[in-house]
Amino acid sequence: MDEQPEYNIEQIVDTLRKELLDTALVENFEIMIEHKIRYLSYANCDNSLLFPNQEVDSAVYMGGYALNELNSNDFRLESRKPGFATILCKEKIDAMIHFMNDPANFFYGECGTQIPEAHILFFSQGKQVARVVFACGHSQISYEPETPMTNFGGLSDIGGNKLDQIKPWK
Repeated sequence: MDEQPEYNIEQIVDTLRKELLDTALVENFEIMIEHKIRYLSYANCDNSLLFPNQEVDSAVYMGGYALNELNSNDFRLESRKPGFATILCKEKIDAMIHFMNDPANFFYGECGTQIPEAHILFFSQGKQVARVVFACGHSQISYEPETPMTNFGGLSDIGGNKLDQIKPWK
């Protein structure tokens, strides 16, 4: 089985330390930023603390969900059928895992109501171990298991550009 991808945690911590120099950001999110720095110091010794908390050997992107015709107010993906599914190659799996563990990909503001439109299911030995749900034109995500690296789930401009480069939907 392939190993979990390596992370440049020191580079991520440096990015977070730069955020501590932004007085407007620190005014509202200093505790959150410091928590991420501490969390990463632990993760530097134990990669299992990073999303998805364990090795992943396969993943599938499912998208093109139509609204539930019986209940148009039910936005849960579980109540709708996907239009297509794409199996992700190892490079895209690793890229998405790196993406989820880099706080530079996410901004600190709230996104509003999420209407899911696609998701990636991550597997280890045939068992689903993680999930990333995309909404609002892939500009907002939610995820399981929880990770403090993604702020509130809204993509920053950097994150939007990186996701467009990864293209998990292709």
